[in-house]
Amino acid sequence: MVKIRPFNPLYYSGDYGRATSPPFDSINKEEEKRLKEYRNNITYLTLPEGNNYAESRKRIREWIDTGILVEWKKPCFVIVDQSFRFREHTLRRTGLISLVDIFPDDSSINPHEKTFPGPVQERVKVLGELKAQPEPIFLTLENYGLEPLLQGIIIGRKENFSFTDGNGSLNSVYFIDNNDEINKITNLLKLDSAMVADGHHRLEASKKLASESHGVEKSFWSSVMAYITSMESPGLLVSGIHRIVKTKIDKDRFLEKAIKYFIIDENPPDSGNDFITLFIDRFYYLSPSHCEFSEDMDQSYLSPIHILNNIIFREILRLDPGNINRDMEFTHDADYAVEQVRKGMACAAFIMPVWDREKLFSLVLSEGVLPQKSTYFHPKIYSGIVLRSL
Repeated sequence: MVKIRPFNPLYYSGDYGRATSPPFDSINKEEEKRLKEYRNNITYLTLPEGNNYAESRKRIREWIDTGILVEWKKPCFVIVDQSFRFREHTLRRTGLISLVDIFPDDSSINPHEKTFPGPVQERVKVLGELKAQPEPIFLTLENYGLEPLLQGIIIGRKENFSFTDGNGSLNSVYFIDNNDEINKITNLLKLDSAMVADGHHRLEASKKLASESHGVEKSFWSSVMAYITSMESPGLLVSGIHRIVKTKIDKDRFLEKAIKYFIIDENPPDSGNDFITLFIDRFYYLSPSHCEFSEDMDQSYLSPIHILNNIIFREILRLDPGNINRDMEFTHDADYAVEQVRKGMACAAFIMPVWDREKLFSLVLSEGVLPQKSTYFHPKIYSGIVLRSL
C-alpha cells in the first residue's frame, strides 16, 4: 500500500504568484520566457537554460543561502486547498503534499500512461544535477474520506500563504506539523494504492536515480514529493490531450474511409461524450458506430484514445507508428490546436473529449497503462509551492 511520510519542505519567502509555474512539461517556450522574467522563478530549476544543469544546483544553493528559500523546521504534511471557476461554476479541490516511497517498487503506485524514454533520461539529468525535487508528482486514490478529513483539519486555520496561479486557481497552503493530525492522515491512507495522474516521467527518473545511487542520495531518491487527492473530488477534472497533425491529410479520402467506423456530422451530437472532433477545413464530429466496433474490435478499442491511435491513425491514415510523435504536436488547449491549422502551421487537429472519470479508472484497472499522452488532469499543482533538496 502507498507509504506516505511528513518531511521538511523548502518554501519561497517571497512572491508566490511570480515564483511558481505550471509543471515543466506543460509550459511552451513563450510562457517559459515570460516566467523567467522573474529571476527567482522555479523554471530556472525545472527548465535550466541551455541545459546547464550544474548552474541550476548553484542557483538553488544560492536561494537557500540568501533566504529566498526557507526550510520548515518540523516534519509536516502540506495541504493545498484550491478553488477555481469551471464552466460557470466554482469548484474546490483539497489535496496533500507528502513524501511517498517509490523504490523498491512495491506496485502501490500505478502508472496509467506509457512513458517516452527521451523525457525520462532528460529528467534524470535535470534532477540528478539539481539534487532536489522542485515539483511534486500528482497521485489520485479512491478514498472518499480524504478530502473531508483535510478540509476538516484546515477549518478555522489561517493558511501559511496563498496565491492565485496563472490558470486563475486560488491556492491556499497549510503546513500541518501536529502529530495527531499527521497520524490521522497516515492511518486513513495506509490501505490505499494510488494512480499516477501526472508526473510519469519524473517518477521513472526518480526510480532510476534511486537504483543508481548509494547512501544518502539513494535514500533521498527512494521517495518523492507527491500531491495526493481523491478520485472522488468534484474538483478533479480529466480532459483529453489533443493532437495537431503535421502530415498532409487528404480530407475526402479520410472521410470516405472513416464512414466505415464513424457517424460523421458537421454539428456536434446532441448527447454523449465519446466523439472525436476533426478540424481540417471545418469541424467534423466523429461518433463511433458501435455496431461496427463491437463486431470487429476487442474491448481495448472502445475508448477515444484507443480509437484515435488504432483506427484513425493506423487503419485510416496509415501513419507510421515510429514517426507519429515526430509528425505530431500534443496540447491540452483545443483553441490552440485549431488555430495552428487555421494559420497553416498544421494540416489537421483531432480534439479529444473530456474523460468520464469512472470509465477512465475502470479502463486503467482492466487494461493497465494507456497510450502516451492520453489524459490531462487539471487544475495542475504548480511547481514551487514546496521543494525538497539534498
